[in-house]
Amino acid sequence: MKRPLFLWVMWCFILFNLLFPAGCSQLALCSSESDCERPLQCKEGKCVSQCIQDKDCDQGKQCQNAVCVSTNSVKSQLPFVSARYQGNTKPQIFKNDVSQVIDFPKKVFDTHSAVTAGKDWLFKAPIKGVYRASCKIFIAPQPWKVDGDVGLFVRVNAKGRYALLDHQAKPRNNTKTYLLLRGSALVSLNKGDTIDFVLFQHSGGDLKLDTYHENHYAEITLIGAL
Repeated sequence: MKRPLFLWVMWCFILFNLLFPAGCSQLALCSSESDCERPLQCKEGKCVSQCIQDKDCDQGKQCQNAVCVSTNSVKSQLPFVSARYQGNTKPQIFKNDVSQVIDFPKKVFDTHSAVTAGKDWLFKAPIKGVYRASCKIFIAPQPWKVDGDVGLFVRVNAKGRYALLDHQAKPRNNTKTYLLLRGSALVSLNKGDTIDFVLFQHSGGDLKLDTYHENHYAEITLIGAL
C-alpha cells in the first residue's frame, strides 16, 4: 500500500530537523515573536534578523549587530581612551624636599595622542569622563641622610588637587633596598583637564629611579561617563 505524498514530506522534514538543527533554525517558521530565538523577529511567517542596514529600522534607530537600537544610545557609548608610557633607561633624579613631575618618555600606546612627555609630562583628557590613573616606579638603593620618607601622588591640572597613591619610609638598609611605589586613583576630568604624577621625597639628598625602564610606567584609561 502506497503512503500519501504528504507523509513522505513530513518524515523528510522531521529527519532534516534531527540531522541539521542549526541549519534549520535559520529557516524557522513562526506565527509570533515568541517562536523565534532572540534577537530574531517573526516577519511574514519566518524568523529573520531585525535589520541588515540602517534603512531597515524605524526613524531614530540604526542597525547594530543585526538589531535596531536607538541612535541616542549608540552616541552615548564611550570611545576607548587609554595611554601607557614607560620610563627611560637614563634614571630620573629627584631633589630633596621638592615636588617633581615624573617623566615617562617611552610610549607603549596612546589612543588619542593625549600625552606630552618631558620634564612637564602630562596627560590631557580628550573627552569628559572618569579616568583611572595608575603609576608604578622603583627607586634605586642609595644612602639617606635623614630618617625621611617618599610619596607618590597623582595631580590634576598641574597645581590642582592631589591624591596620594603610595608612601614609603626610609628603608632599614637603604644602600641595598629598592623602594617600590605604586597605586591608582579614579579621577573625574573635563575635556582639556590634565593629569600628571609627582614624587616628593625627604631623604636629605638626591634619589634616583632604577635604570630598568620597564620598572616604571604610567597608565591612564577612560572608564566611565560623567
